[in-house]
Amino acid sequence: MYGWSHSNAVCAACGHPGANDSVLPGEVQHVDIAKFAENLHTIISMVTSPTSPYYSPHTRIILITPPPVNPNQRPEDPLTTRNNVNTEAYARRVVDVAEETEVEVVDAWKLFWEKVDGKEERLAPYLSDGLHLTAAGYEASPDAYISLKTTMTVWRCSD
Repeated sequence: MYGWSHSNAVCAACGHPGANDSVLPGEVQHVDIAKFAENLHTIISMVTSPTSPYYSPHTRIILITPPPVNPNQRPEDPLTTRNNVNTEAYARRVVDVAEETEVEVVDAWKLFWEKVDGKEERLAPYLSDGLHLTAAGYEASPDAYISLKTTMTVWRCSD
């Protein structure tokens, strides 16, 4: 956060953690779920703790859980590296950390899993490569994002 000062107020900061961290153990990107939660707490406290040099009392933090994955769309990424059981566990941990730290959360996992009735193969229109959202993916659950946008609209940096 080079050049940071309190006068550089940021109204909202969004984070979309967990998609890469939740690869299965043994993969280079894997982060143990307890360490993942600890890291989220650390990142959030960098902004919310008055003792942090990056403290920003007016910044609202929004976490967005990872969506489900569609391993069928990832032929280069064998089913042994990602699965929805593990990804869901990380998504649930994001929700838990958001509740523990009293920050906003969009539960993309739940939104998409319910939208496709728990069927991985139905995720294809929403994921470009089984992992990243397509335009349709961003549009698939507008209520959550509209609600978030509405909430952010009423926030002011000075609140």
